[in-house]
Amino acid sequence: MTASESVQRHPDRVIHLEDAAEHRRERADLATQALTSIMLLNAVQTAYSHHEIDAFVALNAAAATALAIVVIRGAVRMKRSEDAASRGADVVGVVGGLAAVAEGLRRLHTADFTFGHKHFALGVATVLTGLLMVTVALFTGRLQSRRVLAITDDGIRMRFNQFRQFNIPWSDVAELKLGNGRAQLVSRTGKARAVPLTRLLNRDEVRDALTNAAVARGIPIK
Repeated sequence: MTASESVQRHPDRVIHLEDAAEHRRERADLATQALTSIMLLNAVQTAYSHHEIDAFVALNAAAATALAIVVIRGAVRMKRSEDAASRGADVVGVVGGLAAVAEGLRRLHTADFTFGHKHFALGVATVLTGLLMVTVALFTGRLQSRRVLAITDDGIRMRFNQFRQFNIPWSDVAELKLGNGRAQLVSRTGKARAVPLTRLLNRDEVRDALTNAAVARGIPIK
């Protein structure tokens, strides 16, 4: 089998590394979004009962509804062992978080920013929850999208986090070691780059992709 035939039979692959710890964080994010949605819906209900309907209340209603949809979709995706987050969910998270911050500040204003007032504690909690949502939506989702293993004609590139990342050309790979919960790409100088299989929910997919790529290029597997 020639090198060109190997490339044709084994095209480039980019595999998203599904970290088990990341899925636990996603469940926490969904819980935060659900709580924020409930807070905003409660604010809408309170305003409606006092006949205080305005554009701000309409924004709360829209944000709460969007967050509820994101939570339901995220729960369904996680049940299917897929990532809960999506780019659309990030946008909704930012909007919902800002709406929560605004609602929290409104509650604090109602309480005259006085500690002990019945609206003070809820106002603070709503602001903090909103800020958390905005932070997660802006930064965590972006980092999650970068957690990939890319197998190309030139070599293998992995980015798992800021401490675990590498880019190694095939010409420098001497062997692939599988075992002890990780896959190791050993260079000709003896340096090993590890893929943490035990932390991955899709470890079988990653292991098979590495094995197939090594076999296609005649790299020994141990």
